[in-house]
Amino acid sequence: ADMLAKLRRTAAERGVEVLNAFAETADAATQYSVGVELINFSSADGIRWIEAAAQRGFAEAQRDMGLFYESGNGVDKDLAHAFKWYYLAQERMKDPALRDETRRSMKQVYAAMNPRERYNAEQLIKYWQPK
Repeated sequence: ADMLAKLRRTAAERGVEVLNAFAETADAATQYSVGVELINFSSADGIRWIEAAAQRGFAEAQRDMGLFYESGNGVDKDLAHAFKWYYLAQERMKDPALRDETRRSMKQVYAAMNPRERYNAEQLIKYWQPK
């Protein structure tokens, strides 16, 4: 049983390495998929690839970054960053139901923000550029 557990761990570690290497040269959609795949094995790697896809303008990744920053899940809680990602995501979303859900989240975050956070969010949106 110990040997089997060790084999599983090694396979998982190798899989994480392979997925990380693959994502290095991938497009935003693939980086997002890799991030989602890795999030349960290695949240740091998962978030890194989801953020990379978000930075490249991939709407679903941007929405996920909004969720992470709103909840403080895997990143420091930051409502200004949450709002920025939701705002950018809802502008690019193709799926109307997902767009509506993202807009609801964006409005909830906005309502929870203080004036300083709102100002910071506006600046983050104003100066954001896809990478």
